[in-house]
Amino acid sequence: MKPIFPILGFHKSATFRVGLAAWVALVLPPILFGPWLPFLDLVAFVGLDNLPPAHAFGPLHYAVFQFTYIVHYALSRAMLALWIPAPAQIVLFYLLQGGVCFFVIWRMLPRLVPEVALGGVALAVGALAFWDGFFIWGGPLPFSLAATAVAAAMLGALREADAPERCGALVVPLLSLVAVMCHPFALLFSLLLATGRWIFVPSRRWQTAGLVAGLIVFGWIIRQDSPESGAAVGLTSLFTWPFTQAPQRLFELFIVSNSFANQLFGSCPPGLQIYFGLLGGVHLAGFIAAPIVAVLATEHRPLRFLATLNSAVAVLYLCSASNDTLIPGWPWRILTFHSALTYLAGVACPLYLVRRLRPSLLGWTVEPPRAFWALPALAAVAVFLIQIPLLRLGNNIARSVEQTRASLLKSGITNAFVVVTDVDAIQPFYLRCVPFLLFSDPQLVARNLLLFTEWHVQGRHPTRLAESWLDLGRATYQAAFFTAPGGIDVRLVRLPPGHVPLPSGNNQSENGGKPDLALLEFNKANHLLQIGCVRDAMPHYESALRISPGFAEAHSNLGVALLSGNRLPEALERFRTALQLNPNYVDARANLGAVLLRQGRTAEAREQFQIALRQNPGHAGAQTGLKQAAGP
Repeated sequence: MKPIFPILGFHKSATFRVGLAAWVALVLPPILFGPWLPFLDLVAFVGLDNLPPAHAFGPLHYAVFQFTYIVHYALSRAMLALWIPAPAQIVLFYLLQGGVCFFVIWRMLPRLVPEVALGGVALAVGALAFWDGFFIWGGPLPFSLAATAVAAAMLGALREADAPERCGALVVPLLSLVAVMCHPFALLFSLLLATGRWIFVPSRRWQTAGLVAGLIVFGWIIRQDSPESGAAVGLTSLFTWPFTQAPQRLFELFIVSNSFANQLFGSCPPGLQIYFGLLGGVHLAGFIAAPIVAVLATEHRPLRFLATLNSAVAVLYLCSASNDTLIPGWPWRILTFHSALTYLAGVACPLYLVRRLRPSLLGWTVEPPRAFWALPALAAVAVFLIQIPLLRLGNNIARSVEQTRASLLKSGITNAFVVVTDVDAIQPFYLRCVPFLLFSDPQLVARNLLLFTEWHVQGRHPTRLAESWLDLGRATYQAAFFTAPGGIDVRLVRLPPGHVPLPSGNNQSENGGKPDLALLEFNKANHLLQIGCVRDAMPHYESALRISPGFAEAHSNLGVALLSGNRLPEALERFRTALQLNPNYVDARANLGAVLLRQGRTAEAREQFQIALRQNPGHAGAQTGLKQAAGP
């Protein structure tokens, strides 16, 4: 596709040099200051996914296969098979995401901004535009990979809007599907892109209709397949109407990225604060100008397409609600997902309006003096430098991995189950990636030390629930992390036999943790009991009670299962325990009476039925039991 606005002579060469400098500013720092880039979720996912395949399946550990969240598993497994170690994978994943985002900006800016002087500055500044929003957290990796695929699909769609014959018809649909395979949130944003494609690429409407149908079918499959599909019913709580959150969201454009950096790293370097503020201004300018440009730019279809997409993103962002229980950081995920789009629109749309309304203001920028090109060169240098204070923190990750690995090896333990029970104790926040790196560390794997982290109890991640549910004769230790010089270290605490620990950390403390897992096991057991699978139901009740010993309903229902198997003494004990925990639990009292009646202890049974009926006169089980206790 030829540029709509030609760049001639020296200026074309200068723009190329600026682009090259921006690429260097993007690629060189993570290579120089890697490999342990301090982006929490990116590093944690790589650590999680690098357990050797021979150890990744079977009764002690199994990976959950799904039709979403799968691409990062596949890429990491492929790199592992090619002998690419975890440190190199971290840098490659980072450069894949940053490289695609900047490639979109690099390819589109000259086509949208004819003012080569301003375009050159914007190109240099945009090398790090993908750092805005939630990416500073480290993705999370599946999410940011999905954003990468959507950005590439957007580039294809914008090219189609200008010259459909220069872009393959299947590029945008395939990239959109890959995005959804990375993360289910991509479904909403891929449908948004498909809607824009339908409007602005009329020659490809049949392919777009097929894309929409495929995305809807894929979404239905995800809805059926995902262990977290129940959360879909709460998605409406992620938005408010009308714009009740808009003032706060506009203010947060300038502060949230700084807030994330402070939370993760303990501080935000001054250069990075200035850069985040600049990006906030770019977003705001784009949000204001895009709706106007979407109406006026009838002669420039790619720009109008971009402005329409950015207007839709602005509406989503300004109407978004913060609901960390359902989806943490939802408003900033919207921005991060569209970092390339919002940056392009924030530069191109305001300049279009100035060019249209006051063209004299931009006349000098079409053919600037040669000395001007020092400014974008300095911008590229600044982008390079502002990364260094943050990327240097990776040294603390390296020291922490060495220290904690040495402590675990020095302990001499082998063939043990090691539970990370309090991730919240690890500070600064970004160092919480360390347990995930230890999880797949070759030296610890060789000793068969199985680290169990909070992520392993989530349905979308590899899990070790079977290990914690069953007594396999393996020694169990608690991994207690603490602050050490230059990072963190760990000490081991031996747990008593029969104790079933669960990992804990920030995700579980936010989302309920242990009670949720206990309820999950309880519900599974109830379903099995209802369909007559009594023997299979009992282990799930026992699992629920190991997680939450004070779960009165689980004690009572396990008693019902034991009673149906004529295991009267054990059932009796369960019902008594349930009543100790909840003296007003009528069902447990009626069941206790039933056990006593079957043991021939009629007077005691009659007393329990009478108490139950005083608590609930209409309880059918207590009424029937009392009649049986009264005799013929």
